[in-house]
Amino acid sequence: SLNLDSAEFSYDCSAGYDHLINTVPGDDRFSQGHLALGGSMARLFEGFYAGAEVSFDNYSFTDTVKQKSRYVFSASPFIKKSTDQWNFNLGATIALERDLVSSAKLHLYPDVSFGFSIVPEYLRFFTALNGKLEVNDPLTVAAMNPFVVPDGSLFKVPNTSHSLVVSAGLKGNSGIGGTWLISGSYSMINNMLF
Repeated sequence: SLNLDSAEFSYDCSAGYDHLINTVPGDDRFSQGHLALGGSMARLFEGFYAGAEVSFDNYSFTDTVKQKSRYVFSASPFIKKSTDQWNFNLGATIALERDLVSSAKLHLYPDVSFGFSIVPEYLRFFTALNGKLEVNDPLTVAAMNPFVVPDGSLFKVPNTSHSLVVSAGLKGNSGIGGTWLISGSYSMINNMLF
């Protein structure tokens, strides 16, 4: 939508497709098709900004990969409120994933954040509790390490689940035209890439 007023309903939809072909010595060809659909909608309601994001990613492979298609469907509802002194976000991400196994797996990730002003315009505190599912498709894996062996195993890397990420910090304005940020985080991660 082209609506700039947050009190009105706003939305955004997207679609995309990419195709990857990996040829290895011996004339073996491995390929993947990736269809991505997504959308978000939000509206100001009773002083709160509420909405949701939805996405669907499907990965299909040629017979040489010897793997069924993979997919990730996710929905992320949220409610936010912000003032000059404080802000918060309450939300969650529900993800249904079929990865390397035949059955789908359900993930639930928190998406909660809170911040407040300690010294207005100069010092703010923030904290967040969230998580995410990171898809390890061949493009992602090769971008992190272009020297991986191109034998088809590139298409069989499990997804990474950031089941919990806790972060907090301070950010501020120096008063002489600069900004600064100090933060720390702790993550619980399953199937981390490499």
